[in-house]
Amino acid sequence: MMSSKGREFRAPKSAIMDAYYDFITQSPEPKGGQLTKQMKEFIKQDPDFLDPYNIMYHHLRERYHAEKALDYLNQAYERALKQLLDDEGHWPARLDWEWMENRAIIRTLWNRADALYAHAFRQEALDLFRRIIRYDRRDANGVRFKILALRMGKSYKDYYIEFELMDPSGRHLQSWFDRNAKKFPDEWQGLDWYE
Repeated sequence: MMSSKGREFRAPKSAIMDAYYDFITQSPEPKGGQLTKQMKEFIKQDPDFLDPYNIMYHHLRERYHAEKALDYLNQAYERALKQLLDDEGHWPARLDWEWMENRAIIRTLWNRADALYAHAFRQEALDLFRRIIRYDRRDANGVRFKILALRMGKSYKDYYIEFELMDPSGRHLQSWFDRNAKKFPDEWQGLDWYE
């Protein structure tokens, strides 16, 4: 779908946003039942604030509850689309990462694209990652790495093993990107970080 020409989306600030950040940044870090209970409460208080869904998605995935995790991700993605798309189903032209309230939506889009990649919906993942990088032109989320991996035909499993498990510093990933990005100059045109 085309973007609505010139339309910028700015998510409103959630009434629970400050309480959410206070909760997730406390020490010691909330875990297990405490985390789950509070995220569910945040979702109940404001179903359109998407970060609690994202936390539940990652929390359940780490515990091998894939179906439940995807349910939270799908709920978040559906709510993101309801906020983003206009009456004709067009995406906004701009969704700036710099606007703090947009970050939960962008994280939801990123998680959705990553899940699509993991489940071998490669073109759908690539399309969504491309949309995200156009919104976040400085690429604060490292979308460029996933785009390049998809363009080069790298499987999700291979990407995960090579760059996430075996390269915690990210140096190998950056070196790999620097060597291979020039093969796909069309992907990076107009982006703030790419020369």
